[in-house]
Amino acid sequence: CGADRASGIAQPGELGAAAVRPPQPETTGEMFFFHPKNERFLAGKTKRIAATVNGWIIGVLLLVLVVGLFIFFGVGVVGLVNDIKLDQNGVETTGRVIDSEEREGDDSTSYYIEYEFRAVEKDRKVTAEKQVSWSNYSRWREKGSSVRVRYLPSNPSVNELVGDNTVDNNRTVGIIVGFIVLVVFGLITLAVFNSYLRSRELLRKGTLIKGEVLSCSSHEDSDDDLHITLRFRFFTPAGKEITKTESRMANEFKNTPLARPGNPVTILFLNEKRYRVL
Repeated sequence: CGADRASGIAQPGELGAAAVRPPQPETTGEMFFFHPKNERFLAGKTKRIAATVNGWIIGVLLLVLVVGLFIFFGVGVVGLVNDIKLDQNGVETTGRVIDSEEREGDDSTSYYIEYEFRAVEKDRKVTAEKQVSWSNYSRWREKGSSVRVRYLPSNPSVNELVGDNTVDNNRTVGIIVGFIVLVVFGLITLAVFNSYLRSRELLRKGTLIKGEVLSCSSHEDSDDDLHITLRFRFFTPAGKEITKTESRMANEFKNTPLARPGNPVTILFLNEKRYRVL
């Protein structure tokens, strides 16, 4: 099976219909694998080729995207809707401060006021905590200080401190940043999914073609990671010669001889723009 795959003929039922045998470059020595794990693919021991996207990665990305959407709408958009309701239907009352706290962050300090008020419509006492500006914190931080509170009569847990927009400003920034992050992450997920589909199509319809190593070199970067550069050529089923250079980080080649000019390589070929050296 492995010998048949390396011969340049696609295997029926595995990689699409068999193609006409292309011109074969003159090669010598053992087959070189740009991705050594692809030796198992060529031997028929796996149906996946190396350096392609796994299906479970798509699932994880989609799950993260869905969770992000729930958080975005649950925290940001719902909070914005509540602000609109407070502006339209909120009623004001006087509350009192029961606690205050300064919370140190990495680059800044945040200020919080805990307060209580009575919602006469529900005949119950409501306790809440809000982040406030430094100027308002300095006015309200003493226990027992009076504060004006706006709340929804139908749901007093939706409330805000009158005269402080810190929460609103933070929410607006959060919505903008969250939207940008979701768009960027969505585009990344779409790109990964597209790469997955293209790889699947290459596996289903591609043809195995024999190629030739023209040169292969390596160098180590500042982190002692090994990078190899492979220049190779092959002939398409239509007889067109294609020469390509590819590079990648390949620490598995440390202390291992690299390919020499003339060594054979195998290319999984779909068309002149979509192929992969194994």
